[in-house]
Amino acid sequence: MEYKCLSDFLFKGENKNINISVSKNSPVNASLSLDGYKHSMVQIIALTIALKMKTVIVNPPIVSDTYVFIAIINELGGTAKIYNKRLFIDASTICNANIPFFLGKCIHGSMYLCPALLIALGKFEYYGSGGCQIGDSIDSHNRPFSHIASVIECFNHKISIESNRIIGNFGDNSDITELDIKNFSYSSEDLSGPLVGGATKTALLLSVNKQKFIIKNPYLKTDVYDMIDFLRLIGKKIDISDNSIVCSGNVMASSNQYIEFNLTQCISEIITYSTLALINNTNLTFLDLNKKTISLTLKPEI
Repeated sequence: MEYKCLSDFLFKGENKNINISVSKNSPVNASLSLDGYKHSMVQIIALTIALKMKTVIVNPPIVSDTYVFIAIINELGGTAKIYNKRLFIDASTICNANIPFFLGKCIHGSMYLCPALLIALGKFEYYGSGGCQIGDSIDSHNRPFSHIASVIECFNHKISIESNRIIGNFGDNSDITELDIKNFSYSSEDLSGPLVGGATKTALLLSVNKQKFIIKNPYLKTDVYDMIDFLRLIGKKIDISDNSIVCSGNVMASSNQYIEFNLTQCISEIITYSTLALINNTNLTFLDLNKKTISLTLKPEI
């Protein structure tokens, strides 16, 4: 897919179209390095904005979504750039809670900036997301946002919907101590459906400024584990036990110092390339994988 406007304005006019031709050759053994998982990057960006801190994502995926986020951060008053294949984010100067209309609608991950800006600035204005539109009638067949709004309201923050935008304002959430993600599941027996992941990630985002919060029956996949690792890195105490995430303590990160973070690689890419290697009866070695997280998240995919 070609993003002409994005190519013109975000890629500085460079031609990003690539012609791919496939020739029939004998498969060979290979070694492969993978960039970090895009959905994990979205959450680390959101946490960085929520806490108005400085972060270096060491291995960002170099895809159009990344450049859209760079543009959004700069529009919000922060500073973001790619340098030496690293993503540098300074959110300490963010002062604008209005997520730009065009940029927000380029990607679906922009919705996670809503809870982030609530924490950072006490408000947000949002015009909707892009990406694949997988919603049902409750979301007017657009990308679901109702579960994000519902979690925000569970934290006693205020949501109002106007004709073309959603407005959020910070409320008194001092008495909110837990949230059960099963409330967003399509099944009462286990976690299922497209809402449980977004609900878990939104709850984690909104819990960063609380002394203690419990997320019951969380969705636990790569992006959530990366959020947990990032929060631990900046001082939060996170325990996963009894089918709950327990968040406690205070963030210790300084707004004057960059925190470096490595994203876990994309499980879907690992499965895809592994399948290709198996089909072709070749050996494939993945380099520099985050084995700790991947050992937890690869098993259910297999």
